[in-house]
Amino acid sequence: MKDRNILVLGAGGVANAISISVATEGAKKIFICNRTVSKAERLADKIGRFFPNVLVEFRSLALEGVPKDEIDMVINCTSIGMYPDTDKSPIDFTGFPKKLVVYDTIYKPQKTKFMKLAEKKGYHIIGGLSMLINQALYSQKIWSEKESFNVFKNFEKIRRILKKYVE
Repeated sequence: MKDRNILVLGAGGVANAISISVATEGAKKIFICNRTVSKAERLADKIGRFFPNVLVEFRSLALEGVPKDEIDMVINCTSIGMYPDTDKSPIDFTGFPKKLVVYDTIYKPQKTKFMKLAEKKGYHIIGGLSMLINQALYSQKIWSEKESFNVFKNFEKIRRILKKYVE
């Protein structure tokens, strides 16, 4: 994330956690875009206060004023495209650069319309199942109180099992 321009779609709890994470990792600029602009503004103000070295801006989900051609990563933290409304995407990727990482926090369906549109453009896509698994593994680590608990030891095995149940 260091020195990257990140576009975060959404301004709820997941967007809050992800915005803090990318700011902590040294993002250069974060654009927070949401259907309710006032929520995007509140989150942008919060991130800006805690991370003064990160440039943070807010916009509507229409992305007006976002320099799309300068974005390195788009992270969907909205519920748009989640089961059962799987025929929707928060954006269409018009105007973005040729090289882009696209992450969708939704895990059902495993490949959302958002991800399919990104894949058609040749972008690197990552689905939300990995976030679900990591949350579960870190929770297990907290509750097991074992210092030696390795959250990555069985990640791939768990991912294969869960894939069967989230489609």
